[in-house]
Amino acid sequence: RQLGASDRVRNWGFPPDHPLDNVFVTSLTGYELGRFKMYSLGQAKDDPFSPEHQWHCPQVVFDPILQEVAASYAATEIRYRTNLVAIEQDAERVLATVENADGTREQIAAQYLIGCDGFGGSTRKLAGIGTHGTPFIDHSLNIEFRVDNMAQYHDKGTAGRYICMDGEGTWGTCMVVDGKGLWRILMYGDTESLTAIEVDRVIRRLMGGDFPFEVVSCVPWSRRALIADRFRQGRVFLAGDAAHVHPPNGGFGMNTGIGDAADLGWKLEAVIRGWADPALLDSYESERVPVCERVIEEAMKELRRLKGNIDLSKIAEASPAGEALRQRVRERLRGEFSGSRVWHRWGIHLGAVYGDSPIIANDGTTAPADDTYDYTPSTRPGARAPHLWLRPGVSILDLFGRNHVLLRFGDDAPDAALLRDAALYRGVPLD
Repeated sequence: RQLGASDRVRNWGFPPDHPLDNVFVTSLTGYELGRFKMYSLGQAKDDPFSPEHQWHCPQVVFDPILQEVAASYAATEIRYRTNLVAIEQDAERVLATVENADGTREQIAAQYLIGCDGFGGSTRKLAGIGTHGTPFIDHSLNIEFRVDNMAQYHDKGTAGRYICMDGEGTWGTCMVVDGKGLWRILMYGDTESLTAIEVDRVIRRLMGGDFPFEVVSCVPWSRRALIADRFRQGRVFLAGDAAHVHPPNGGFGMNTGIGDAADLGWKLEAVIRGWADPALLDSYESERVPVCERVIEEAMKELRRLKGNIDLSKIAEASPAGEALRQRVRERLRGEFSGSRVWHRWGIHLGAVYGDSPIIANDGTTAPADDTYDYTPSTRPGARAPHLWLRPGVSILDLFGRNHVLLRFGDDAPDAALLRDAALYRGVPLD
């Protein structure tokens, strides 16, 4: 929204009436184990916590939107097929050596370098920063396939997500991608060595039988839960998956990476423009590490909760034992997955507070409880500012995002001259 891209994210073409329910099944032609209703985008109402709310925009659509936003800035140069192969730094600058696809190399000098190059990127390694946590959970596979009106081949209705459980356990999730026939299966377990024939078998396993489909892509990857030992080495910083990686369960990744960028971005600008001391940059790690650790912990809980800890060997059997097991599973799912708060984790997305930051002045109020599900707006320093509509289409949050903002409340609002003059003297951009 601050970048002016929310309309494009919202209106890229996903059908507003596409159901987004979450349905647990043994297969699409097998037994239904649980169904959790979710609003479609066309039914979405104003969110009480934000001028925006959750939208469905796959990465293949979202990334080009951000790319065009980035390219719109005169200072931006976007280069492809270029690898970072070496870093040198001293007290004044970073010298980055990059290698182009044709093998030629060149050096780029900069005041700072930010590695946003993902878990497998070179920045963290070249900066000599290690990681800690769980380096391997399991192998996974993303299979995208296309089918015309998949609902005609089963009786579970169209949904946003089907979670598949059979005699081998919870083995995969099938999610809608574009609402027009493209679906993605995200698998759990040791799946690194699947052949093309086995990929076809996985898609038929989802359906519980044969049906016509086209495999679009198949991408192997590994689940990990790791965080960098530090987010900074001198003039080199890490952000996003380069700094922390966790299972995608819960859908916390994009917001966490954007949070890194927002935190580090304004601080770098303040230092480069000269109105802040370089010591300001030390607060990036102290603010973001606890947030990222919190996200990793919740993503792991979500993974364990989804997979469960129960013998499912008879879950698809047409027998009294099978029906008894299905009833047990239905009761567990109702207890753990009912209610929108389970699927819309506002407490994670909006509720983090920079409590121990060196640049936050504690106001003496009691810190809010750390609730990873529900979110209570707070004006405690270090918390996200509360949303309030000032007038149709304009939230109080729309006042933020460019300069620092001083809000004065009440009919007899306090005079701001001293603060304004101090900001002017120091060169702090203040609205």
